Amino acid sequence: MRRLHRFLGRLAARTIPIQRFDRRRRVRVAVLDHESHILLVQNWFGQQLWSLPGGACKRNETPAAAAIRELREETGIVAPVDALQHIGRFSCDEGSRPFVVDLFTVRLEHRLVASSRSPELLTCDWHDTGTLPSPRSTLIGQALQTPSLPHH
Repeated sequence: MRRLHRFLGRLAARTIPIQRFDRRRRVRVAVLDHESHILLVQNWFGQQLWSLPGGACKRNETPAAAAIRELREETGIVAPVDALQHIGRFSCDEGSRPFVVDLFTVRLEHRLVASSRSPELLTCDWHDTGTLPSPRSTLIGQALQTPSLPHH
């Protein structure tokens, strides 16, 4: 019986990193052009909210690297890491369970063509920050209200 308890204890100890991996840090990127349009994506699952491009960090991936990767995977836009500005860490309770998200911004000189490259997305498109589509993620408002966000 003791061996079984030890075995189960070791097995449980090995599952802890997997649970931590399931609660990965997430990132979102507010991409703005020179005319203050923002790039938004719409997921096909859940509430189909308009949101900022982004996703989860992979194991041992920095939030900045994850932001660049997710932006490229979801929209086809390649931004250099030095163009990213970290504007904060926020709690978000959208979806099945709350999560923490690192929010970044990228300011582009010209509006680039973005295309939905991810099977998770219905579409992605540029929107005027004064007339945002609904339903939308609360993270968009947090990104646009951040004092450190460079406005033109």
